[in-house]
Amino acid sequence: MPAKRPKREWSIEEKIRILAKASALTGAELTDFLQRKGVLHAEYERWRLALGEEGRASLSTVKPIRTLERELARKEKVLAEAAALLVLQKNSGGGRERRHPRGARAVIWAALNVVSVAAAHGSHSA
Repeated sequence: MPAKRPKREWSIEEKIRILAKASALTGAELTDFLQRKGVLHAEYERWRLALGEEGRASLSTVKPIRTLERELARKEKVLAEAAALLVLQKNSGGGRERRHPRGARAVIWAALNVVSVAAAHGSHSA
């Protein structure tokens, strides 16, 4: 799971400089530029909206973008947990030999069930 990046405080001058340079970019160029500067796209949109009238039309896109970013992060977390549990399941062996005590195996199976339910729930919300 990727570490959460620390929240950075941007000065007005930095925001203006970034907005000025970004205004001439679109698509992948804009995305690359924002990543190099360490600015989230949602942050950039909020800054742009704060400039005034022109940004108001984009207000309708900021909330859905934030929602999609949170949903993507949640699904990535569930996927990483499922992959880790599958590795545990594979390493526990499919035969009769016991590598884990009976109680530990029950915990692993319960965790696999939780992840599969969470994954199924997440797939219906997309």
